[in-house]
Amino acid sequence: MNVVLAELSKLRTLPLTGFTVAGILACTALLAAADQAVDIIMYVQAGFVLLGIIPVAHEHAGRQFGTTLIAVPARGRLLVAKSLATAVVMALTAAATAVLGGAERPVGAAAYLVFIGLFAYAVAVVVRQLIPALVGMLSLILIVSPVLADHGRWLPDRAAAELYQGSATIGALGALAWVALIGAVATVQFLRRDL
Repeated sequence: MNVVLAELSKLRTLPLTGFTVAGILACTALLAAADQAVDIIMYVQAGFVLLGIIPVAHEHAGRQFGTTLIAVPARGRLLVAKSLATAVVMALTAAATAVLGGAERPVGAAAYLVFIGLFAYAVAVVVRQLIPALVGMLSLILIVSPVLADHGRWLPDRAAAELYQGSATIGALGALAWVALIGAVATVQFLRRDL
């Protein structure tokens, strides 16, 4: 539990985390106040991608990861704590976003945003750098998925979008499958890779 609290403290003190959360909530409020019917979730998901990548990329960019491993040498325990801390921040932000944005299915919308953030987090664990993880995730959700339209319904973001757009069961199963896949790859990479 102390490791999770330490990771939460690290996230809380990173300026980029606060700016990202504030940006997500501000965009949500502005889009909700607009007189046009827009899918707010599709716009703010980019913020959740960044929110998922920040905890991993920041530590690797600043070479703080070695210090973290000295404090918590058990890599598995560290990964679980870091993942839980990231999930808590995302869940709180996603809940506020879904309610503030007036989502038709707020629980499904919040679950989708948490999924996108955790998926981005796992990608960042694999690549360990901000720009490749950010470009890869944004390309997936903003370019590849819309271009493939109906043919891309099993892509991570499209499968998870069913949580608030269609069948929550299918969406949950698709999202779980993707999280399990990328999570397994990220875990193996994290446990076996040098600094």
